[in-house]
Amino acid sequence: MAISTAVNINRVSRTLGYELQKGNFQPTSPNLPASIAIFAEANAANQSGLDTVGYQINSSREAGTRYGFGSPIHNISRILLPIYGSGVGSTPVTVYPQEEASGATSQINTITVTGTPSENTSHYLRINGRSDVDGQGYNFTVTTDDTVTTIAAKIASAINACIGSPVSATSALGVVTTTSKWKGATAAEINIEVFTDSASAGMTYAIASTTTGTGTPSITDALSQIRNIWTPFIINSYGTGKLTELETANGTPDVIPAQGKYSAEIWKPYVAFFGSKLATISGVTAITDASGRKTQVTNVLAPAPNSKGFAYEAAANVCYLWAVTSNDTPHLDISGKYYPDMPTPIDKNIGDFVESINRNSMVLKGSSTVDLSNDKYQVIDSVSTYHPDGEINPQWRWVRSLVQDWNIHFGRKILEETFVQDKSIAENDQIVSVDGVIKPKEFKQLLSSYADDLAERNLIVDAQFMKDSINVSTGELNPDRLESYFEYKRSPFARIVSTTGKAGFAFGLS
Repeated sequence: MAISTAVNINRVSRTLGYELQKGNFQPTSPNLPASIAIFAEANAANQSGLDTVGYQINSSREAGTRYGFGSPIHNISRILLPIYGSGVGSTPVTVYPQEEASGATSQINTITVTGTPSENTSHYLRINGRSDVDGQGYNFTVTTDDTVTTIAAKIASAINACIGSPVSATSALGVVTTTSKWKGATAAEINIEVFTDSASAGMTYAIASTTTGTGTPSITDALSQIRNIWTPFIINSYGTGKLTELETANGTPDVIPAQGKYSAEIWKPYVAFFGSKLATISGVTAITDASGRKTQVTNVLAPAPNSKGFAYEAAANVCYLWAVTSNDTPHLDISGKYYPDMPTPIDKNIGDFVESINRNSMVLKGSSTVDLSNDKYQVIDSVSTYHPDGEINPQWRWVRSLVQDWNIHFGRKILEETFVQDKSIAENDQIVSVDGVIKPKEFKQLLSSYADDLAERNLIVDAQFMKDSINVSTGELNPDRLESYFEYKRSPFARIVSTTGKAGFAFGLS
């Protein structure tokens, strides 16, 4: 029987293959470089002649210049590559822009100004939970000399002066009309509020939606472009409508032979983050606990309960945290870390997420969780939707487990490409005087040393266990085939700390 069947035993053409199997070992290399792919829309003004080939950006300004300031691409990139701070650092960020869907529409809102100013004051807007974008605010003045027409003009000017605003504005006769800078269903999330901070000065502002953003682009071309590229992290700006397509393209290690990017001869899988502003157990688990989703390892819900921000901004925040953690400390998790830039609800209400017992129910059904701390979303659990019925400790529930497996594969692949593939195979005890030779025992020793390396980086525990499991041999049916097999135990993570103290009365004191 073949030691490994990752590559079909009947294959004769040169190739490498790898498959990942479940292992239950409970008793009774360099880190994989992180990279990020953005699947999102360019502005309507940037659609003509849009180049949809993946393009690596180095700043949010570059994203805005190329794809439109205020676009979903720009909104996401300003979180990953902020103008202040290092962001994701040297992690490559590649944009795979989508052409707007045929017949797509913009989101159009109106702000109707009424009243007569009774004093001089200053008011401001919040657009999708933000009173400014990168320091450019939505403030406007109100004076006793103003009419509703001049105030509406000031509001439109304040919006248009903010280059990163997701909307543009016009005004006439006391009515401001805002139009999303891009066309699509993601624009339907645009929400606008006017704040007077208890100094209304006799003015009121009525906000209404007149046209809803519609249309969802295709991501088929983008998925095709990354098929043979290591792209561990994808930001899916389109939400639930693309989950199945992302799962199909990625595949899962739970099916042998695996398909998609988990197939043995590609094995460059990813996780795709999608945002959610839902605040109830039933809301989030209706997505993650769907029957077909339970066995999938691809999609990761990024929660921002009751946020006024865009859902895709939540996905960008979680991706930011994972890219930095995976690059530098893949043995750790993002639990306890804060979203770097996500609007939180003014009333601090995050619904069901506030209770620990509710968060536990969400995780059991494949949903990540957060809490609200210091007016920021704090990651509690980051999980994929993987939770098959009957599997007590789902192998790929935690994103951290996937990152560990990817890193272990990456280092092994470097060893094979460097020291094994395209070498002449010699018997273990054969004396050779030429270069370019590998012996099965030498390959076994390489893997044994690799076990020590993984343990030193705490990606695994019990290096000896892995060493004892290593088996290397040439093929039984094909002499030009070198097979290997090993098992490993991922390092655990202190998610739960449970302590019991016992107290009693003191008797007999004098």
